[in-house]
Amino acid sequence: MSEAERSGDPVVLASSVRLHAHALDRDSHTAQAVTLVRHTADQLTASYDQRSPKYLAALGLLLLRGVTAASSGGDRSATQDFLTEAKEVARYVALDSPDAWANFSPTNVALHGLSAAVVFGDAGIALDAARPLMPATSLSPSVVPPCGSRPAAPTASRAAWRTGTRPFASPRAARPRTSVARPSAS
Repeated sequence: MSEAERSGDPVVLASSVRLHAHALDRDSHTAQAVTLVRHTADQLTASYDQRSPKYLAALGLLLLRGVTAASSGGDRSATQDFLTEAKEVARYVALDSPDAWANFSPTNVALHGLSAAVVFGDAGIALDAARPLMPATSLSPSVVPPCGSRPAAPTASRAAWRTGTRPFASPRAARPRTSVARPSAS
């Protein structure tokens, strides 16, 4: 990371810090990861309209790493701060056409918000966040979109399971699960 700092290139710095924060978060050092991301992001934020797509993508991905670390550490405030900042950066990225080397876009920000809601156990919020991310065809059980076209589906399904609803079925079918008594094995 010191080499990234010495390079003076904010894209290299953001990318290096993102990878370091990922390792910290993976090893359950979420507070350190959040602090590292916050410190670096504070140095890189501002004047988004004057930044290159690579700069915005690197900063956006760094902020999304902050969302992941903060949510896995149970820090709702930091999670919301990182999400808010990432949404602001995403406003300056061509809508869902990020620079070729990155995957930062408004949709990626929304997916991280959805994931954070699931991590916090906020199933209703997660379901609300998932609905705009789902293609209209996913609302009908008779039409199944091609594999890979529903990135929010697995996360939304976890949220639905927690609330006992079926979010991708017809509105009439969205009702709580009922448990069925099973005969005991005697």
